Amino acid sequence: MTDGVAGPPLDQMDDFAGLANGTRPNFGNWTGVNGSDGTNGWVVLSGSTGSSNTGPANGNPDPYVYLESSASNVTYGVGVSAGSSQYLESNTIDASQYSSLSFTFDWNMNVDNNNDASLHVDAWNGTGWDLDITGGPVNTGNNGDVWVTEGPIDLSAYNNTDFKLRIRYVVGSGTIYRNDVAVDNLHIQGTSSGTTLYSGTSCNAVDTTGWTDGSYNLTVTYTDSCGTTNQTATGSGVVNFTSCTPDPAPTFNAVNASGNPINICSAVNAGATNSVTNYEVSGSTPADDNFNDNSLDGKWSQELTGTSGAVTETGGQLVITNTGSDLWDNNNQYSFAYQTVSGDFTATVRVVSLTNTNAWAKAGILIKNDLDTNTGNPALATIEITPGNGASFQWRTSDGDGTMGYASAAGEKAPEWLRITRSGNSITAYYSNDGTNFTQVGTAQTVNFTGNVLLGLMATSHNTGAETTAVFDDFTTNGLTVSSILYTGATCNNINTSGWLDGSYDLTVTYTDSCGSAGQTTTGTGVISWTSCNDPDAATLTTTDPGTVSGTVTIQTAVGVETQPSAMQNMAITISGSSACDVSGAAMTWNGTTSRWEYVWDTSACGTS
Repeated sequence: MTDGVAGPPLDQMDDFAGLANGTRPNFGNWTGVNGSDGTNGWVVLSGSTGSSNTGPANGNPDPYVYLESSASNVTYGVGVSAGSSQYLESNTIDASQYSSLSFTFDWNMNVDNNNDASLHVDAWNGTGWDLDITGGPVNTGNNGDVWVTEGPIDLSAYNNTDFKLRIRYVVGSGTIYRNDVAVDNLHIQGTSSGTTLYSGTSCNAVDTTGWTDGSYNLTVTYTDSCGTTNQTATGSGVVNFTSCTPDPAPTFNAVNASGNPINICSAVNAGATNSVTNYEVSGSTPADDNFNDNSLDGKWSQELTGTSGAVTETGGQLVITNTGSDLWDNNNQYSFAYQTVSGDFTATVRVVSLTNTNAWAKAGILIKNDLDTNTGNPALATIEITPGNGASFQWRTSDGDGTMGYASAAGEKAPEWLRITRSGNSITAYYSNDGTNFTQVGTAQTVNFTGNVLLGLMATSHNTGAETTAVFDDFTTNGLTVSSILYTGATCNNINTSGWLDGSYDLTVTYTDSCGSAGQTTTGTGVISWTSCNDPDAATLTTTDPGTVSGTVTIQTAVGVETQPSAMQNMAITISGSSACDVSGAAMTWNGTTSRWEYVWDTSACGTS
């Protein structure tokens, strides 16, 4: 038997998995470069592009890369020009080790009335671009919302040289914003034509010096027991090789932690912690937030649309800025800090202030079905305060609706308390000047929410030329909890547990083995049981025997017995013996001078018993 190992084949797939919406201009092995008009509109997206009659409804699968052809005042838009060529280029590939090169990709050309728009594939030959290596345009004009697999396109002309590919789209002269061409699953392949790295009669102790991580072709030539030359045959397989010998995955211990802060290092068994690069703790916390820690909690996510926007927490308040056209009908330009919640709830917040960029600038509480990028015009309900139109209750009944309804209470301005209540799909909105007495705005409205909803705080300037600033404090709900990442960091010491609820929490650790290569990064999981209680012991009391003398007796907790006596809560005492002076559940008070909980017992009614 003879073994032979050759270099790995070329198998470069870019499906854009893991890339977030809005990523640009680098998409793995492909890059959006400036077009002939100087613009670069290529961007990552999942779901619909949001414009009517153009772009795909979904990727193949999501996410995908598309050309956002809208004007610059639209999310991701850069304002491409009719007739311009827009370029998406691959990395440079050394083809000297490959043969049978080919390229396959998926395209979606839903471009409405842009009948002169065209899609092309070009190749760089080392000195210039070879145009239309498919013999002509891949497609011209509108092809509808259909994903088409193109290829395999023969790249044999580029064997034994350096080359790169380019997807070129010529923008049509119809409705300009309906040029949202999309691509996905860009796949460059080739078989190995490299030299033999090993040849011999043994499959043991094969020297891998100089090998790079990857897949290698294994060829085995064998002769049957007859020993005749015409019985010799060859078989092939694949060897997946890495220069790294992975460390074992960490294992996990059960950890019971309490108080604040906590140390969870013991959750990961000794020996594995040296390679841990990140700790992450997730679990359920209250949706409420008083914004007092000057850092936006992990339970909050953000959606920022419009020309500019930001969400920050500072000075015990949440600050949301926005420059956007509006949240109304088909306009969806606002800044939104949200949590994903379910069920019925009542949410209340105080709008401290709102910059007057327009009489219809808005700040308030928003509930909606989905992100705007995932669902065009999602169903929503919002209670807002405005500079010139009072407190406004607004709603969009169903996903996709292009019109909204509203009811207003004139004369109201920030500072103002706002409240919104969900009971099934019935939504009611309120405002208050004092946070205690609330007045309903309009009547309850039915909004077609489905499953979980996004609940949070929003602001829009209603002015694309000016930025509004909305300031909020004291966001409360009626006991809502949300699942979120509560901690992430490179250390397992001194983790802040403020706001945690007693219960079990998931611990995820990411670790890298001693090779240090990205390919050897792995994730493991464990569980932490946490309680806010630091001192579960029963209180110990000391008293002075009053004998038979009437008067008062001070009953105190013992110093030094409780770990954190000042942190104990609801301290109460019961004394029984003589019905005339029995005490039942009387509150004890904390004496900061003596560091004891105390109760002063009046014995005057006890007599001599």
